[in-house]
Amino acid sequence: MIARVVAPVLGLGALALATTGCDDDPSITPGALAYVAADHAGTPDTAGTEPFDWFDAFDDDAVAVDLRYHPTKNDPGDGLTVTLGRLDVPELTDCDATVGLYTQACEETDGGTLRWNLDDPEEDPGGVFVLVPKSDGQTVMVTFNGPRLHRDPRTVDLPVSVETLFDIAHDPRIDVTTTQDVVDRGAELTYLEER
Repeated sequence: MIARVVAPVLGLGALALATTGCDDDPSITPGALAYVAADHAGTPDTAGTEPFDWFDAFDDDAVAVDLRYHPTKNDPGDGLTVTLGRLDVPELTDCDATVGLYTQACEETDGGTLRWNLDDPEEDPGGVFVLVPKSDGQTVMVTFNGPRLHRDPRTVDLPVSVETLFDIAHDPRIDVTTTQDVVDRGAELTYLEER
């Protein structure tokens, strides 16, 4: 009689464990984004959690962080921005649909969409943008700007390479949810400022 009662109870326990798991992973946070990005690109001098949205591309629920390297009194330094959310401008991942729009150059690669702008002395030094799809219809965009860009960023020795930008974008810890450890480590960052 005990065996008949124990088996169904054990079965219910296993079912309860199976239905938890990934659903209990915490949502990504700006601190978690900063932690993972710095794991690839190095510790920044400062970072901020302001909602940084190049091209006004993301919905209002996007999560973003802006890391800064080597700032000076008159220069904010090199910027590395990571934004995760739903694209309000999904054509950003389609180079053919955006010829001449948003950026000066666009290439769809095996790793995702690569875009860049070259140096405009009157405007800005140029920038590099990579976009990679994530789960639940979300997209991550990782951008880098800083040194003046005069040609294809893959042919330039940038402080943060195109390969590193794609490594950040493809890191499984950057997604709609992540691990509690990544969230906790992001919360402990001393260089991250809430803005």
